[in-house]
Amino acid sequence: MSDRSGGRRWQVVETGTAASEILTTMDDPHVGMLVLTGPAGIGKTALALEVMSKAPQDREVLRVVASVGTADRPYGALGRLFDVDDRNRTAPPTGPRLDVAGPGDTGSRLLLVIDDLPLLDEASAVEVAGLVRRGDVVVLATARVGTVLPPAVTGLDVEGRVVTRVIEPLEAGSLARAAEASLGAPLTPSAVEALMARSGGVPLHARELVAANVGAGRLVDIGGVWDLDGELLAPPTLFDLVASRFLRLDAATRRSVEALCLSQPLPIDAARALVGMEVLLELEASELVAVTDEVHAPTVRLAHPLYEESVLASLTPLRRRDAVERTVTALAPVANDDPDLAYRLACLQVDHGLSLSRGETIAAAQGALNRLDPTRAERLLMAAGDRSAESLLLLGASLAASGRTVEADQVLAEAWIVARDDEQRARALSRRAGTLGSGAGRFDEAIALLIDGLAEIDDPRWRSFLETDLAYLRSWAGERPAVTITDSDHGSSPQVRANECVVGAIMAALAGELAKVEPLVDEGLGLVPTIERDVPHARDVLMLSRFLGKAFGGDAAGARIVADAELASARSSSNGATGVWLSVRSLQALVDGDSERALADAAEAVDCLILGDVAGLRPLALSVRAVAFARLGDLESSRSAASAVDPSWRDEVKVHVLLTQAAAWQEVRAGRIDAGVELFAEAGRIGLESNHLPLAALAAYDAVRLGSARPVYDLRRSIAERWEGPMARTIVDHAGLLVAATRPAQRDLERLVATAEALPHLGLTISGLSAWEQVAQAAEAQGRDDIARRAHFVLATATLADLATSTGIRPKLLTARELEVARAVADGRTSREVAEQLGRSVRTVDNHLAAVFRKLGVSRRQDLAPLMAEIELDRPRQPRPRPAHRSPE
Repeated sequence: MSDRSGGRRWQVVETGTAASEILTTMDDPHVGMLVLTGPAGIGKTALALEVMSKAPQDREVLRVVASVGTADRPYGALGRLFDVDDRNRTAPPTGPRLDVAGPGDTGSRLLLVIDDLPLLDEASAVEVAGLVRRGDVVVLATARVGTVLPPAVTGLDVEGRVVTRVIEPLEAGSLARAAEASLGAPLTPSAVEALMARSGGVPLHARELVAANVGAGRLVDIGGVWDLDGELLAPPTLFDLVASRFLRLDAATRRSVEALCLSQPLPIDAARALVGMEVLLELEASELVAVTDEVHAPTVRLAHPLYEESVLASLTPLRRRDAVERTVTALAPVANDDPDLAYRLACLQVDHGLSLSRGETIAAAQGALNRLDPTRAERLLMAAGDRSAESLLLLGASLAASGRTVEADQVLAEAWIVARDDEQRARALSRRAGTLGSGAGRFDEAIALLIDGLAEIDDPRWRSFLETDLAYLRSWAGERPAVTITDSDHGSSPQVRANECVVGAIMAALAGELAKVEPLVDEGLGLVPTIERDVPHARDVLMLSRFLGKAFGGDAAGARIVADAELASARSSSNGATGVWLSVRSLQALVDGDSERALADAAEAVDCLILGDVAGLRPLALSVRAVAFARLGDLESSRSAASAVDPSWRDEVKVHVLLTQAAAWQEVRAGRIDAGVELFAEAGRIGLESNHLPLAALAAYDAVRLGSARPVYDLRRSIAERWEGPMARTIVDHAGLLVAATRPAQRDLERLVATAEALPHLGLTISGLSAWEQVAQAAEAQGRDDIARRAHFVLATATLADLATSTGIRPKLLTARELEVARAVADGRTSREVAEQLGRSVRTVDNHLAAVFRKLGVSRRQDLAPLMAEIELDRPRQPRPRPAHRSPE
């Protein structure tokens, strides 16, 4: 090995105080991430490692490293933290499960250290951001100055959760001490001056300069003092300096470094298998590789990201292919017991034109799908050229997950043709129908496909499997199929029964047949593993059914517990699962009357479900936003949200009901009350005819809130005859009280009070407040001053308002920092002036401003001043405590 390292290892100098300060900062519960920034080689990672070493022993610490090699692979940096080795699934997953626990017994958040944060792939960045928001982790990250942080991290910064610490260059004295510790003797002042001048006080640059000049004989030991013999040998940049060092390595060592570079990170055993322990020890001694703890295991990688960049830049196509072939040959036996390594090797082979076996291809494609990387899955499968049913099912799932429905349909049709038996045919047909139906909203085509396909399936188990799919799609399309709830006679095929439970539970919940829901959910949860490869969101559908059973049954608190728990779990698994539960929670908030919460949750759901909307809930979230905006009087935003729903989804029952409800509120807010009431009744009829009874009743109930119970009373009675539970009875009784006595003086005041008291506990807070308004009117008409005073007190102290002006609601959607930026820009300050005022970067201010523009519906700075003036006038002068009951006005 020809490289000479220039003495002992360089030690981290004078970082102890900084490390202690950082730990103190990260103990602040308001800090979610601290980013160490500075130029390449400034010592960001060294300081981060010092922080790790000083963390209390009872605090869990985890370190991951992002790199150029993982930046384009979803979950590339975090792959070993996820449970993604499911090789039996043939449908797009909702995402891997992150193996990170929340705060432990000490209450401390996990300390997650991320090297090179800007190189973190998008999927990993989203998951990390979710963990920060949940309060499970606090992140210490490094970022080279001038690089761009992932959008998900920028979002955390906008929310005020990110603190930045700039790492300053070493002073001359510190640099001299570090060099002396490495060389074993001091440098002359002139040598220190030259080293400082060329390195700028950057530790890595200085270290590489010392190594290069010792190796070249320019820096020599003269009587126990190191001095320069001539000019300091110094290439123009640090990158050039590092590159020249690798070019000086002997051929065998250089090839070893290239192989390590392409395959890192590696466990020690794998690195030894690749280059041999003797070479590995020499590379470590030369500080070209480092062994550090990553994901609770000793891991080998090149010692600095610049080394990786330098090696990759020097690789010619032939050298790269040679390195890949040697890497695969050496590591294949080790990879048998390491799924993450096996997946990375497979990707490496395909990326460089090397072939995989059929089994390796299918396993790698499944691994890519599990990591939410359908593009790579497609590439793996297309490179193999295998047209077996198993490969085609995976390819169809990959195309569907990418939103390429037409191509997915063609591939899955081919899978049906080449299938060897009824099981493969049924799975191909089920996946194809699901792609057309819940994937693209083409329910009529999906239904016709299943009907035709069933004629060619003889096995009764798989016929039942497809018949259940058919019932599900018919329910989405607005038909009223029977719900399978009895014990199936397919005991030898648990996946068939699992499908019956999944479909039966959700259909029973939507039909208001609530007594059937829990038994089906309980049975289905035990069978989920048998069906996940064909219905990857089976568990989510079952838990959604449990939520709906509780919500439509009037157990608002129980439903909220289910939704919050599932959302918390989903945030640590994937965007798709998170989007499902945000959509669910937005609908619950809408029914309860909390339009602010509904808007916020639905907006995040829409973003989460851009890809991976396997449950078809993105159109529902858009529809929730349309209703919420209309309730708040923001008709333009309501129409915009409605127009964003794909036309193919507009006839899906839930979407159709909600969009009709939104149109009704648009009429009401425009002053056309009668037209709005007619549309509320129409929304109810749409749901009734399609057996979506609770949703239908709740849409029609808005007319009762407006005091127009008569037009929807018969409709609501028809629904209540089939919808089980106290919620159904209470809202029908409410309508009945208004229909029985149209004049307030004649109303049954005691029953009306009981209704107003009951509604909030059923998850109908805003309806309860409308009932209290009706109580106040009746009490005043009947001379019941005590009840009137009570009603007015409830209404006066309520804060929930879905009939307020849109400008009154919008500032509540701004964070404190966004409001601060909005005020400053409205006053005429530039972004740079605001940044100086707030002590933030211009980019951060611009990110805040972009969020303000989006939330307030403006696009120019000059439009902000009049809107902010109006908002400031509408804002209450003194905050009021949030009471138990909330008012619509």
